[in-house]
Amino acid sequence: MKYSGTFLTLFLCLALLVTAAFGAQVIDDTVAEVGAFSGKVFIVRDGERFHVSEGTKLRVGDRIVTDSAGTVKLHHRDGSTMYIGTSSSLIIMAPMKLSLIEGTIKADTMAALEIDTQDGRNVTAPIEGAGFIVRQSAEGIEVMALSNNVHMGRTKVAPGMYAIAGKGQAPTFRIVPDFEAAEMFADVGGGSDRAIAEEVAPLGFSPAAGRQGSGTPTPKALPAVGND
Repeated sequence: MKYSGTFLTLFLCLALLVTAAFGAQVIDDTVAEVGAFSGKVFIVRDGERFHVSEGTKLRVGDRIVTDSAGTVKLHHRDGSTMYIGTSSSLIIMAPMKLSLIEGTIKADTMAALEIDTQDGRNVTAPIEGAGFIVRQSAEGIEVMALSNNVHMGRTKVAPGMYAIAGKGQAPTFRIVPDFEAAEMFADVGGGSDRAIAEEVAPLGFSPAAGRQGSGTPTPKALPAVGND
């Protein structure tokens, strides 16, 4: 009887450990974490909005919103990094699928990535190691390929090429050198040799509107929860 009780205790302990380990895997639904940021960056989750802080864990369904001075770097679990520019809004649809409502994303991928846009033409990086920038605005979609091919709908955009397409229109292309990309997409670090620095704030440049501001304030953590 004594041995039976000991065996039962050991069995129950093992069962609890297995359950705890399995539960931890189920609960950990993190797809990315917040890195360096500047300005105001919000997460909308389950109808509530709160400020991010460095290390904030993101999951499927989260909406990320930046204000006119806000930028944020995201670290994905597979090693991919993404830079979200000023005045942006996007939703995490799946671990490597985003819905870009407005604004700019710069991606350096370690896995295939798909970004839905508002006119139905998805921007995809079908292989790992692709670097590209995509901007969604009222005028349409802009894509800048930095390394490896990416696709705007069914159209391939080769490295060094810039493509722009208005709603319902075929894209037009031109070669854009790094220095010009750095100006066009300053809020996410610009060209391939200008990955956004941890301490550098956005310049807020838009090809349509021109330069709207400058400066390099140091990113600072905001309160974890807020309604303003």
